[in-house]
Amino acid sequence: MSTDTQVSGSRLLPARVQAKHGGQALAGGGPGDGRDGLRGPLRDQPAPVLSAFFLFFALASLGLPGLNNFVGEILILLGAFRANPLWGALAMGGVVFAAAYMLRLVQGVIWGPSEGRTEEITWTDLHPRELLILAPLAVLVLWIGLYPETFLAPIREPVRNLLEGATLVAMKGGLP
Repeated sequence: MSTDTQVSGSRLLPARVQAKHGGQALAGGGPGDGRDGLRGPLRDQPAPVLSAFFLFFALASLGLPGLNNFVGEILILLGAFRANPLWGALAMGGVVFAAAYMLRLVQGVIWGPSEGRTEEITWTDLHPRELLILAPLAVLVLWIGLYPETFLAPIREPVRNLLEGATLVAMKGGLP
């Protein structure tokens, strides 16, 4: 759960940066409201560092191996398949849907067309202060993804105790 929070917050920072520097969010509204929607503002005025961080955290969000959300997703999917293969298959459908959504978001924000924009947007790439916020989050995303044992070891025994307790309750016919 903490990995989702970390990645979601990190994905929102680029939108805040653009709103601060350019006065408009990355993903504007719908047709007819004068905003662009998912049209690539980063395409017209390249911001390579901002784009790289946005892409990195979006890929982490979809559970790319080696990044933090992969660990949680694989543990959940393995547990779901072990408990009931149908649940595991349904969960895989959610993973596919999330991947399609996130890749569409990245395509629209970074590489999408920008025609139809009613006002000129000018803004700069990340400032050092913003880099100081995103860089440690990126390191943490890699750390959890590449060596999750640091975070799994402290919870292993409590989870085992919970599972054993649930098994005992189930063997006795459930709760009174």
